[in-house]
Amino acid sequence: MTSFGRMLDTDRILIIKADRLIDKKELLSLLCERISKAWDIVGSEQLLTLVHKREETFSTRLGPMLAVPHAVIPGGEENRMAAAVIPNGVEWDSDTDHPVRLVFLLVGGQEDHLKLLSELAAALQDETFLLRLTTATSPKAFLSVFRRRDEGPVHPFVHRHRDLSAAIFEQALRLRDAVDGARIILHADALGDGEYIDELIRGKNVLVVSGGETLFDASFLERYRPIIMPFRGIRRSIHVQFILLYLLGRGVIGEDDLIVNAYGKPGSGFLDSIRLSHLKRELNLPFSSQSGAFPTDLELSTFARVLQLASQLAAEGREGKPVGTLFVVGDQAGVYPYTRQMIVNPFHGYADSDKNILDPSIEETVKEYAKIDGAFIIRGDGTILSAGTFLSGQPTADEMQSGLGARHAAAQGITAVSKALAIAISESTRKVTVFQSGRRVMEL
Repeated sequence: MTSFGRMLDTDRILIIKADRLIDKKELLSLLCERISKAWDIVGSEQLLTLVHKREETFSTRLGPMLAVPHAVIPGGEENRMAAAVIPNGVEWDSDTDHPVRLVFLLVGGQEDHLKLLSELAAALQDETFLLRLTTATSPKAFLSVFRRRDEGPVHPFVHRHRDLSAAIFEQALRLRDAVDGARIILHADALGDGEYIDELIRGKNVLVVSGGETLFDASFLERYRPIIMPFRGIRRSIHVQFILLYLLGRGVIGEDDLIVNAYGKPGSGFLDSIRLSHLKRELNLPFSSQSGAFPTDLELSTFARVLQLASQLAAEGREGKPVGTLFVVGDQAGVYPYTRQMIVNPFHGYADSDKNILDPSIEETVKEYAKIDGAFIIRGDGTILSAGTFLSGQPTADEMQSGLGARHAAAQGITAVSKALAIAISESTRKVTVFQSGRRVMEL
């Protein structure tokens, strides 16, 4: 996970005095000046122009008191961040009832921009963390709050983390050896120490999964070939299911495999759990890894982000009411012949970079359009092609599953005639169902 505290320093943190009135334009200008002073790749005026251009497309407000303006720097490779606390608030958009009190400006190269935005938005969902930031009285105090969050809380067993992890992993190995044909997966992000992971698994035939390669040196990557997962910010209760679905779709594991998962809370520094998974039962319904893997154009960061949004919509609804909707991701060419617009496409005419589901400033827009009938059609790279889209694909009589409502039948149908994945939210049960190849493969 990205250490955002390392992207800040006290020179790029503004604590606006309580008796000072400031508007959005002046605030953005100050933040751009702070970044350009520390980064000679772009001048403050050029940066301000890029930031304003992005602001004109969609509001970058992420919550009642939070905004994350951002811009891509042509030719930029690194990333920089600045922040401001505004005790009296600043009017940010048409929502004049909720002035923004905390602003982060994130700028950098195209390659990691959306990923960083998504990770930052996830980190800022913690209300306690936000409160500590907005009540910071100095840049030093603000930075301290941010870096303490990067480091994570001190666990009561911190001095015994390795002993606990070794004991958990030893039991996982015994369970694997006791179950004929079982395989073991180590979820490495819980440990966060590549050298210790190497010591732990050496000579033991273990499949390693992680959210990134930065834990490991070149030798480790060559010897163990860990599988890099894009799932971040997913509830722990369903994290293992997402991992298994991905590995199954990629053919790394089979539908009849028994998997021993050794895992813990990412970033905690130790393993705390063992979970024995039988694939057919874990994913609830039969799934054949031979019936079609993930669409070749689908980036797993896109799939993970859609699942995150679907889970949020299912749990929270919209304006206090339950919401049902459908997301179709990947295989644009296969999906397109079976679509037509029920309404004027609200995403038509925008640049691809302004309507990517990985961009957290799009989240509120997506949640608002989730209230209308029809599906979201999303390209594999995360670009939202349309909303309010009618789907005409139908499964064969043999493939049709009984008891499906119209939305879930549409999800089954479009995945039966294309290689896309469909994620449906039930308005009545608030469950999230994933369809692939005309079948339900997961229900959350």
